Amino acid sequence: NNLAVAWFGVANSVNPEVKVAFSDNGGEGFDAPILISNTDLVGRVDVAMIDGDSAIVSWMESNEEGGQLKAVKVNRSGEKSEPVLISSLDASRAGGFPQMEIVDDKMYIVWSALVNDKATTMTAWVSLKDM
Repeated sequence: NNLAVAWFGVANSVNPEVKVAFSDNGGEGFDAPILISNTDLVGRVDVAMIDGDSAIVSWMESNEEGGQLKAVKVNRSGEKSEPVLISSLDASRAGGFPQMEIVDDKMYIVWSALVNDKATTMTAWVSLKDM
C-alpha cells in the first residue's frame, strides 16, 4: 500500500517545481508534498520506490550548455540527499522522458539522445548507497 507520486507543475504562473508525495494507504490519501527542485526546470519527472518510506526522484534541468538529468533520494519525512548529476543531455524533446527502475542495490535510468544526428538510447546506473 506504500507508494509515491512525483510531478512537475507551475502554479499561479510562479516558478516551476518538482514535488513528490507519499501514501501509505494505496493512494487514498497522501502526505504533504515535498519540494524536490525549483531551479531551471524542464520537467520530465520519474519516481521509483526504494522501500516503503523512501524513493528516488529524477528530473531534467536546463542550463547554458543544454540540459542535465538529476536524481535525488527522498524519504517520507522530507529528508533528501544531495542531487546526483546523472548526465548532461539535450534539453529539447529529443532528450525524451527518462525512465528509472530500482533493481537490488542500484538505480538504473534510460533516456533518449541524438548522437551524430542518430537517435540512440543511453543508460546509466547509480548505487543506492551513493544516493
